[in-house]
Amino acid sequence: MFELPSKEGETSLLLVKIRQVKNIFLLLSFLIVSGSISAQALEPVSWESSVVVDENGDHRLVFEATMDKNWVIYSQHTKPDGPIPTEFEIETEGIELIGEVEELTKPKTEMSKMFEMEVSKFSNSATFSQKFKPSGAKIIRASVTFMTCDNLRCIPPTTVDFEVEL
Repeated sequence: MFELPSKEGETSLLLVKIRQVKNIFLLLSFLIVSGSISAQALEPVSWESSVVVDENGDHRLVFEATMDKNWVIYSQHTKPDGPIPTEFEIETEGIELIGEVEELTKPKTEMSKMFEMEVSKFSNSATFSQKFKPSGAKIIRASVTFMTCDNLRCIPPTTVDFEVEL
């Protein structure tokens, strides 16, 4: 069990230790809370998806990314030693995919100090499109996995899920 200190010096030492533990606990609590808040707040890329039917009756699943100032995402066609490419997964139940996901926005290719190689990237916004033929689907499910960086740091790859009604 817990014993009370028998001397005055032991009492003051116990109080100092209690204050130290309390301060450490408060500091750790602050760091945990502030870390989770900043991690939640750092979402520099937003995505929208839609289905577009053109005048020829061709169906396209369109993905649009909007990046905060100074943030970029990378092309689907990056070199193996470079940044993680943007990658789409589309469930094919009830649709037939035609070709590959196209990059409708032209990426900018330049030397990256961070990756020490040429990289192809999009800044501000990017639009991607997948042509398909519907065959009974009412909803298309898809996801995009991407990495985003600014001039100083990169965020680990993030996956965003989509459900688009036909």
